[in-house]
Amino acid sequence: MKRKFITYGLPILIIIIGFLGMRALVLSKVPPEKQPAGPAGILVKTIEVKAVDYPVSTHATGTVQSAVSVNILPQVSGKVVDLNRNFEEGGFVRKGELLFRIEDTDYRFSEEKSRASIAKTEVDLANVESQARIAQKEWDRIHREDQTEPNPLVLYKPQLKNAQAALAAAQADLQQRMLDRERTKIYAPFNCRVRTKKVDKGQFIAAGQHAATVVGTDQAEVVVPVPMEELQWLNIPREKGDIGSSAEVRLSVGGSIYKWKGVLARSMGEVDAAGRMIRLIVTVEDPYNLKKTNPHDFQLAEGLFTDVIIQGRTIDNVLVIPSYTLRNRETIWGVGTENVLEIFPVQVVRREKDVILIRSEIQGTYRIISTNISGAAQGMRLRIAGEERS
Repeated sequence: MKRKFITYGLPILIIIIGFLGMRALVLSKVPPEKQPAGPAGILVKTIEVKAVDYPVSTHATGTVQSAVSVNILPQVSGKVVDLNRNFEEGGFVRKGELLFRIEDTDYRFSEEKSRASIAKTEVDLANVESQARIAQKEWDRIHREDQTEPNPLVLYKPQLKNAQAALAAAQADLQQRMLDRERTKIYAPFNCRVRTKKVDKGQFIAAGQHAATVVGTDQAEVVVPVPMEELQWLNIPREKGDIGSSAEVRLSVGGSIYKWKGVLARSMGEVDAAGRMIRLIVTVEDPYNLKKTNPHDFQLAEGLFTDVIIQGRTIDNVLVIPSYTLRNRETIWGVGTENVLEIFPVQVVRREKDVILIRSEIQGTYRIISTNISGAAQGMRLRIAGEERS
């Protein structure tokens, strides 16, 4: 009998006790208080902004050109007998260095001939002066009492002037011969690079013939077209001595970016009627790094197409917002008290690539909405991302 109870009765008893205990727990459970559900707002993301003083920068592209370019044309003719070893296309030559030399034998002979002519005219002048002194003494002796004025020819005055003029002409001719001889040596007019070379040793070159073209290496220019509306933010020198806006010239080559410091030098004063662009000139010192003023040796050569950043004036007390947060070209959406939508009219001061500068009556730090909202209206309830209640 005891064995039957353990086998059949005990399990049934355990099940009954468990059921009664579970029933008691369910009946003793207190239901939670019901909370009134508020209206759900639209979930948005925000950006905090506040008024700042913003330094304007103009981003543009430009083409590098030489600041100085000169055609070398000799002033005398002759055979080229000597060349600077760097007088080759692409070669660098310092100011005052000899580029090439023309044979000066004929010019030395002409110079000696001119010296001989001077010696002859000096003798002629001395003879005329002696004759003039003798004629003056004779006239004074003969006409001591009557004080008669002599004829200039009697006193050799015209002959004296002619001899003096002949000497002056001979001396001037010597100066010209010496100058022609000096001109057989062609020197670099400034620190330069040889762009083109059209003469070689042994070649005869005529006066005025194009021998070479050299470009300056001390300074390069970058021609930068910019929109007309950018001029109001830039300092463009009007007179020599005025300081223009600073600039930075950048060149990307093989994954590396090379930079040069520059300055806005002038405006070319011409507006492209089609694109309404005006060309500005940015100058860069030591573009070939011959003076080791740059931290790299990459050359800012003619014809390179570069990026240019010109630093302009600072705009005071403006909000800097992402371009996409400006609504309908004249308003922004903000978060008001109690997380409601506020729509503010703003004045656009400047548009840049990724940001817009605006003026507004907003004071202090303010949250603007970066999320697009369909059917946005003043006072619409919002939920701020990161502040939602669990």
